[in-house]
Amino acid sequence: MLSTQSIKSLHILALLLLTLPLLGAFGIQLIFHEYPCPLCLLQRVGMLGVGVGLLMNLKFGIKSMHYGLSIVSALIGAGVATRQILLHIVPTADGVTGFGDPVLGLHLYTWALIVFLASILGIALLMIFSKEEHPQSDTVLSPLVKGVFILFIVLALANGLSTFLECGFMPCPENPTEYKMLH
Repeated sequence: MLSTQSIKSLHILALLLLTLPLLGAFGIQLIFHEYPCPLCLLQRVGMLGVGVGLLMNLKFGIKSMHYGLSIVSALIGAGVATRQILLHIVPTADGVTGFGDPVLGLHLYTWALIVFLASILGIALLMIFSKEEHPQSDTVLSPLVKGVFILFIVLALANGLSTFLECGFMPCPENPTEYKMLH
């Protein structure tokens, strides 16, 4: 069995690893003006849901309910990513395969599926190798944990704002080309 401190450290590492694809996708959106489609936005929400479960474990103590939230979010995200992979697996009439430019040879939705599957595996291993429940004895967070919290929350808010700017109060466009609310 792993100690409570080891479990917390793994949660922090998992959150940091989870922020990488979110930051990368957000960076591609802002720098290369590749606006996320509705399926991409749902995958981001799935990743945020995985992170929220981990954040809850850090703040309120490790509980199976928090892990459950993360796993359900990862399963929904994996389903959405799989749907997008299947939509873009066959080349279009002009020979284009995929939506958006590949990153390290894979499209972002393929990376998202990998992240979701790795999240499910990682959470399952954490559940196997930890004690049943780890109640939070103190709610004082270390500066590192606070930093991870702040980074994750800022990233979630930034994604929410950019989604609002892209879609407004209407359904998001299938192939977005601009921020609706800025025009």
